[in-house]
Amino acid sequence: MKTQFNILTHQNFHEARRVPGDAHVINYSKLKTIAFEQAFRGFSIKYVLNGCENYTVNGRAHQVQAGEYLLTNPYCQGRGYIDSQSMVEGICIDIQPAVMAEVVASLGDPGNPQVFADVKTVLESGDFYENRYRAGETGLGRFLGGMSSYVVDGRLDEAV
Repeated sequence: MKTQFNILTHQNFHEARRVPGDAHVINYSKLKTIAFEQAFRGFSIKYVLNGCENYTVNGRAHQVQAGEYLLTNPYCQGRGYIDSQSMVEGICIDIQPAVMAEVVASLGDPGNPQVFADVKTVLESGDFYENRYRAGETGLGRFLGGMSSYVVDGRLDEAV
């Protein structure tokens, strides 16, 4: 699978978000004011570096502040907006469902197939509960914090 990296600005926001359906995507955005429909193409991580990004996902409002991230899956529906006097910076990572399916399959425990089935059901359905997290309080959040300087500086190939 291909991975596409985009830098989103007011000038290219809508065009740059059009990507092949089978690609993983990493978007680094620098925006002040914008509103958009949000199609969650895969498992999405919305990580805010500076400012605040606002999302409504499956009817629930999420104000994602600097140092926080929002997790969603492909069954989520929503929209987002940014309305700020200063530049809001964020990183969005979209991971294709096929990769998450591989991750879930690797969790399978031959001695306890029910655990595997429960995880798979939650991750790959509308039962997935999108939520906002403080980056410093989770392993994924600490990874995002460390990776962010590479993304901002355009050195993503050094981050992995």
